[in-house]
Amino acid sequence: MEKLLFLLKRLTLDGIDVSLHYHSTYDNYYIDLNTQAKSELHLYSDGTLRGRYEYERIFDLSETPDEVIRDLCYEYLKAKCGREYGNGYWQTLCEKYNIQ
Repeated sequence: MEKLLFLLKRLTLDGIDVSLHYHSTYDNYYIDLNTQAKSELHLYSDGTLRGRYEYERIFDLSETPDEVIRDLCYEYLKAKCGREYGNGYWQTLCEKYNIQ
């Protein structure tokens, strides 16, 4: 949970309005990454990233926050599903990491 809270803080400092929630089915906390894209993304405290259409990917939260955030940028771009709309702060963060 500590890693999740640290990521929440880092993303907030980058302007992304993320929020912390509890999912009773998974008995786990997660961050709503607020993609504002076609697909939502939720990062759980066990490292599972869940999105639309039962999409799942496991993140190693023991990596550095920069490594996790860089990987989340790739996931954000995938969540856009080729659409032009999405959270502008995520787009700025992708540019910071040189991810197009």
